[in-house]
Amino acid sequence: MASRRNKRGFTLVELMVVVLIIGVLSTLSVYGVNKYLATSKSAEALTNIGGIARAVRAASARESMSSALLNANAATTSGETSTGSSNGNGNGNDNGNGNGNGNGNGNGNGNGNGATVVHTVPGLCDSTTSVPSSMSSVTRKKYQPNPASGQDYNTGDRFTGWRCLAFSISIPQYYQYRYKVDGPPVDVTLPKGGTPPGLSSDSTWSASAQGDIDGDGKTSWFVLEGYLSEKGEIVQAPSVATQDPEE
Repeated sequence: MASRRNKRGFTLVELMVVVLIIGVLSTLSVYGVNKYLATSKSAEALTNIGGIARAVRAASARESMSSALLNANAATTSGETSTGSSNGNGNGNDNGNGNGNGNGNGNGNGNGNGATVVHTVPGLCDSTTSVPSSMSSVTRKKYQPNPASGQDYNTGDRFTGWRCLAFSISIPQYYQYRYKVDGPPVDVTLPKGGTPPGLSSDSTWSASAQGDIDGDGKTSWFVLEGYLSEKGEIVQAPSVATQDPEE
């Protein structure tokens, strides 16, 4: 009897407890892996937003230097002084004596200065388009930017858009990126303060990334805000504001 008791197997309750423990561990591991993947993907957004911010500073410095050089070497148009003189004498005699003498002098001076008009406001680049243009292009998948002229990061000109910022992404991206003047594209809280009161909204800028990594229709936001000070210096928030970063 004692030998048979020592050989008994697991009870049904013990097997159910083991299965329950394995299930809990599996759920936790899946959650941990998904969270890790979301965090690793959000690093892309933070990196590229930082790159856009650096491009904003570089573009502002470039325009400031360009304006200073143009002002220092502005072409000046001067009018030459001109003088004109005419003399005329005439004598006439017809059945009598007549004498006429006419003398006329004309003198005209003209002097004019004109300076070339230059772009003197070292402000911000105007807003860019969103890349990609539709959120569906980055919903639970990557988007490959189009390097063709007039597409994605090749839109704008010297004072407008991505070409003004001289910023581009060549590898596939998980997020939709945008640079915007006149406030952020979404209502977020600027970390540790905000835009100084009384500052024109045209002097504010933001760099943002919007994504839907898990495809549930709820998007995540990463926004870095800043402004152009009265001294013409680019100022930015000390950190990136986030909203549902793991979505």
